[in-house]
Amino acid sequence: MGEREIRAQCMVCRGNRVLMAKMNVKRFIGEIWLLPGGGVEDGETPEEAAVRELREECCVEGTIIKLLRVEDLT
Repeated sequence: MGEREIRAQCMVCRGNRVLMAKMNVKRFIGEIWLLPGGGVEDGETPEEAAVRELREECCVEGTIIKLLRVEDLT
């Protein structure tokens, strides 16, 4: 069995608006819009990873208010 990859995403809402990140995945399908997120690094919780990815991808500081979902994709 291979090593698990844990990923975290965050949903940033203000009123009826949701922040999305435009990602370039041209080798697959081109540009797409996704919730900010990425891999969880060693020693990092999914919540910490989501906040870090939000900062890295969107230059936005955030705080986790509620954990929405956890999935095991293995």
